Amino acid sequence: MQGFVSAEQKHSNGGQSQDGKNGREVLATPAVRRVSREHNVDLAQVRGTGRDGRITKEDVLNHIENGASSPTASSSTPTSGSATAAAPGTTEVIDLTPVQRAMFKAMTATLSTPHFAYSDEIDVTDLDKIRILLSRTIPDRYTQPNDDASFSKLTLLPLLVKAMSLALHDHPMFRSTLNSEHKLLRRSSHDISIALTSKVGLLTPCITDVQSKSVYDVSAAITRLQTVAGSAKGLSPADLKATGTITLSNVGAVGGGTYTHPLLPPTGQLAIGALGRSRILPRFASEIPSLAISDPDKIVRRSIMSVSFTGDHRVVEGADLARLVNRWKQLVENPPLWLALLA
Repeated sequence: MQGFVSAEQKHSNGGQSQDGKNGREVLATPAVRRVSREHNVDLAQVRGTGRDGRITKEDVLNHIENGASSPTASSSTPTSGSATAAAPGTTEVIDLTPVQRAMFKAMTATLSTPHFAYSDEIDVTDLDKIRILLSRTIPDRYTQPNDDASFSKLTLLPLLVKAMSLALHDHPMFRSTLNSEHKLLRRSSHDISIALTSKVGLLTPCITDVQSKSVYDVSAAITRLQTVAGSAKGLSPADLKATGTITLSNVGAVGGGTYTHPLLPPTGQLAIGALGRSRILPRFASEIPSLAISDPDKIVRRSIMSVSFTGDHRVVEGADLARLVNRWKQLVENPPLWLALLA
């Protein structure tokens, strides 16, 4: 190292300088001094192990690893050219919106309700073909401009809601709500809530009398709720006054595959269903009754959706919810069955 002289050493007496408050002579190369500056280490506090007590890079690193304290920029008066400490980040206090506070209370209350989950997957391939066909023949009254309920094409959600209504015909328990007196209030109408996001938070408006509505009517109702919820005015108290007996949450529209949704305790609903995103997956032809294929081992592409339902275990048994979901699945996977049920 004696034959190496840098510009920095020319101004530091060949690597010698006085550092620290005690003013003792410190021997260190420019590279070592750079490391000490980067780690804010006072070389006067470091014991040198090199020749003539010279401080090496390893000495500085060992000093840091041993946790020895050293002066910091904040403990001394800043000098010209010294780095200034970054300002600490700020924390903003944000109040929950009324809807968020209501959700906070509801989700906390659901912890005291015994509940269970039931998951399955449904094949929506044939239903999606019906959706495409119906999208081509939408009556003019549903496509009027400047109408919050107008739509130009169908999504799967109205069809899934209508299929649930058909399933409710055979499972009246899920047309009921549980009141505070531990009694079931059974309705003749099929009132199905849908979960949707809005500017004020998660809302679950209800589509009433689904049994009397066409698929186009259901689509118009959903479209209007989604449009108004996303607007500046938002949904009115009248839109939120009605409550359903079961909720469908189309979280798959956002992303993901399988979800488990908590119950909505203030509503008295006995079940809620979460619909995942449909995905193209391989399936054996023998698993699909609607396919008339001679080779049962043939692999076909199908559109598969994962679904998960949560039931109130205080009233609903696992078999009750399983039978409802199985009937709904049967209707979704076999749309021609609807012809025998629609009035």
